[in-house]
Amino acid sequence: MCIRRGVNMQNKVEILGIVASLVGIISILPQMIKVISTRKTRDLSLWMWVLVCISTFAWLIHGIIYISPAIILSNSIILPTSLVITIYKIKFG
Repeated sequence: MCIRRGVNMQNKVEILGIVASLVGIISILPQMIKVISTRKTRDLSLWMWVLVCISTFAWLIHGIIYISPAIILSNSIILPTSLVITIYKIKFG
């Protein structure tokens, strides 16, 4: 392990993962809030959101298997928000 200033490389990578997770979470929240408040989903692609749900679920399982807090955190938040958007798209077209 590479150690510099008391923080090893694995910790730096985990911090980077947490920052990336937070950005991913923040990026999806405005869409979910808009969909819930307006119920307008006409311009959203159903298949894109279905694929986001599948991908997020797969990443969540990956994070659980490899015990990666950043991956588990982000995908356990992004999956339900993506499911909400997908359900609203199916329900309101």
